[in-house]
Amino acid sequence: GVTYNTTVNGQSKVNPNINVTFHGGIGFDYRNFSVLSHTEDSILLHYFSPDGENGFPGDVDFYVAHTVREPATWDVKMWAAFSKRTPFMPTTHLYLQLNAYNASEPSIMNHTLFINSTSYQGTDINFFSTADIIPIQKGSAEDWTTPKQIGEGYNVDQCGVNCTGES
Repeated sequence: GVTYNTTVNGQSKVNPNINVTFHGGIGFDYRNFSVLSHTEDSILLHYFSPDGENGFPGDVDFYVAHTVREPATWDVKMWAAFSKRTPFMPTTHLYLQLNAYNASEPSIMNHTLFINSTSYQGTDINFFSTADIIPIQKGSAEDWTTPKQIGEGYNVDQCGVNCTGES
């Protein structure tokens, strides 16, 4: 096997003496994406990550498409092409309070969420991804396959440190 030395940017919660690469090193959120196309209600973005960036193997062509449509729907689609096998699991951390200008409702718990997925990525005690792909059980807290209010499936134990749902 080949050893790849990735960018260290965190420590294990279980063993603080162990350095880890969290979010793939310096994340794509700090990168300048190119606008490939746009319309009144959509935009297609691209970022090229060269072989070896943050220590990861292979070139990565990463695309993100945002589309807004009625009624009150925002679609985000992400995909990539690789020149070598490399770990890659993009996500968005868009924690939006869609009613932010209404001070009487500081929580997102009444917002409706839908995630078109049949499984989710397992994590360890540090919330680092494992190799486990876990099937979503119908009706579980992880089941967002039909639209429901966030407060209906909210579980503080599954959301990380100091997670309250308040903005």
